[in-house]
Amino acid sequence: MPSFFIPLVDAAHQEEAYYGMAAFVGGTPLPAEERIYSITFRHDGEVWTATVGERMKGKATATSAVGRERAGRDPLRWSADTVIAIYAGSTVPYLIAHDGAGRNRWNMPVWVRDVLNVATFD
Repeated sequence: MPSFFIPLVDAAHQEEAYYGMAAFVGGTPLPAEERIYSITFRHDGEVWTATVGERMKGKATATSAVGRERAGRDPLRWSADTVIAIYAGSTVPYLIAHDGAGRNRWNMPVWVRDVLNVATFD
């Protein structure tokens, strides 16, 4: 895992940006050793991964049937939204702050309840 960073923010303003974004989305800033780099979660039957500095990506399990044969596949999903930071929430376990590039795909912030995996920064 990389060291903590906020995308597109110069090194001198990382902490300021982290706390400012937390206030904006209503998240709880975490101590340096607990800050979240990546989180995998379920949303509307799909499994999504949000990694700081990357676009959110997901996978949905789809099945198709022909006669008695059932075939499963995992089509990939992408969001145009780049993850800025991931915070602890007060009413939900986690909040994902993103740049809003996807416009209609995700609310700001994304509320995460069904968590599968959490990875912290080094």
